[in-house]
Amino acid sequence: MVTLFTRMSRSCALCMIMLLCVVTARAADKAPLLVGLDGEFGLENSISAQAIELGLRTAIAEINAAGGVLGGRPIALVIKDNRSIPARGIRNSAEFAAMPNLVAVFGGRFSPVVIEQLPALKEAKLPYLVAWAAADPIIDNGMQPNYVFRLSLRDALAMPKLLKSAEQRGLDQVGLLLANTSWGRSLPSASDHATDEPKRCRCHRWIQ
Repeated sequence: MVTLFTRMSRSCALCMIMLLCVVTARAADKAPLLVGLDGEFGLENSISAQAIELGLRTAIAEINAAGGVLGGRPIALVIKDNRSIPARGIRNSAEFAAMPNLVAVFGGRFSPVVIEQLPALKEAKLPYLVAWAAADPIIDNGMQPNYVFRLSLRDALAMPKLLKSAEQRGLDQVGLLLANTSWGRSLPSASDHATDEPKRCRCHRWIQ
């Protein structure tokens, strides 16, 4: 876990520096630049949001200790809880977009939340960095320009590895048990593109 947090903090630091360096600083303005995190903190069976928060706080502490950005402006983290509920995520996106000095938002684990946030992110022109959610439509969203950036694995990259592992075990047919959400509904396409035999993953079971 320590290694995961270290890698996450380095990635977060690099991405934030790249984003913040394109922000135009006001003369003599030393107010903190804000970075948001919209995660599922209220979900009892998940600590992914807390892991992302730890990585962000580590990165921010390193940047601020080195003098901040844009002539000495510190970075501050603003956290909102979407409880893995898309409607809360949409509301949080609007609240983040209204904050002065906010430069970007990091997202959490659940793809359905992020997918439903996409129209609000486009309207607000709000840079959104996906730290965990893996659904392909999050990035392949048709936005021009696209304000969403992936820091994590995507399903189209993970599925070939999973199918290769099944093949090595002598498994010719793979059944998919999928959540009936925007994430689950995107997985059959990812599985079909991952093999030359689309019917190999033809067993879908939807769960609520």
